[in-house]
Amino acid sequence: MDPRGLNLDDSNLILNAAYENDNYKIINGVGEDICLVFCSSHGVYFPNEMEVFNETIICNDRYEWAHVATEMIYYVKKIIFIRDVRKNFYVTGINHKIDCIDKLIEFLKGECVGGGDKTIVVGTSAGGYLASIIGAQLHARAVFNFSGQWNLYGTGEVIREYYYLNKFANSGKHNKYFDISQLVQDSGVPIFYFYAQKNEPDIKQMAYIHNISNIYSFAFDSIRHGQGLSMTENYIKLFISDNESLKKLSNSYHGIPLEAGKMECLINKIFSCEDASKDIPRVEKDKVKKILNKQQLSDKHLVLFKMMNQWVKVKQEGKNLASNLLKNGYNKIAIYGMSYVGETLVRELKGTNIRVIYGIDQNANSISADIDVVTMEDDLTEVDVVVVTSIYFFDSIKDKLMSKITCPVISLEDILYEM
Repeated sequence: MDPRGLNLDDSNLILNAAYENDNYKIINGVGEDICLVFCSSHGVYFPNEMEVFNETIICNDRYEWAHVATEMIYYVKKIIFIRDVRKNFYVTGINHKIDCIDKLIEFLKGECVGGGDKTIVVGTSAGGYLASIIGAQLHARAVFNFSGQWNLYGTGEVIREYYYLNKFANSGKHNKYFDISQLVQDSGVPIFYFYAQKNEPDIKQMAYIHNISNIYSFAFDSIRHGQGLSMTENYIKLFISDNESLKKLSNSYHGIPLEAGKMECLINKIFSCEDASKDIPRVEKDKVKKILNKQQLSDKHLVLFKMMNQWVKVKQEGKNLASNLLKNGYNKIAIYGMSYVGETLVRELKGTNIRVIYGIDQNANSISADIDVVTMEDDLTEVDVVVVTSIYFFDSIKDKLMSKITCPVISLEDILYEM
């Protein structure tokens, strides 16, 4: 077995420790009394490798749908994220206390204080499967299910392949939701189901529910399981707008495969931002920005703290950052982010064979450093690698840098965790 692999079973002590955590996150919004529940899929971390799990779950505390939530906070009172770190269709719930789906539903009943008709549940794949269960049991206002499963018995060898599904296959406490088609039909809850019309597992799952009247389907002309929309704005329109318009759209295009762009155009024709907030007062933007900035700052500091803690561990183990860079062929480097972490990195590499050619920072004009500091807009001299210390914004920074230079762009966090 690959030593980097992550066994999703009882033998994995790290996974067991993560299961002891809450594995839910609650954000208070500033809109109407609506609770929005986001259910993460098995893609919450991928692939199943120890390094990926450590970075994604332990260090970055990732939940899916966060990019949508930062805008939805304008419209709802509460947002709840949940995840299954064991990646076994939530059969053992989310943690050692909420250890089955029924207990998870009871937990959500207590949190969704507005009642089921004030609750919207969203998820993709395994998250969509769970969203449909939660929506049915809470009598939710609506469920948005992207490629979620309806019958786990009908997904090939899935019950044998997934450790906890197999372990609890004969447990009534756990297996009662292996087939949810009757449950969702009896609930009458409107479920808006988006599936990939060219994806065989999606097609097979669609066959289980094609006659259920309260499931309103949309077929993507796609082979991609979990196909979704491209714009956050379009998700807002879906989640907040009235159900009747979306039902009519589904009936008009039932069974007709649509490209994602065409799907979004249809949504835009029916809904407008004004429609989406028609019955939900939008609060002052400055108030919302303060809330978002505070949450973002807290998340940013947590990520930086965990990285600096890893840096201390690396030094305590006698490992050398300069040697690691040289081993990978990086002799001449640039550093993006010349605040405290960037300054620390410059000092760390001083007197080694690594040449720090320059730093990059949006506040270059106000930074005093031992090296030249430029902005992203300046001409960037080619180096062997750019090391990014602003790890919270790494993806967007990397995209911008890659349009300016040809060398690799790597995160300091990744370097430290790979040592």
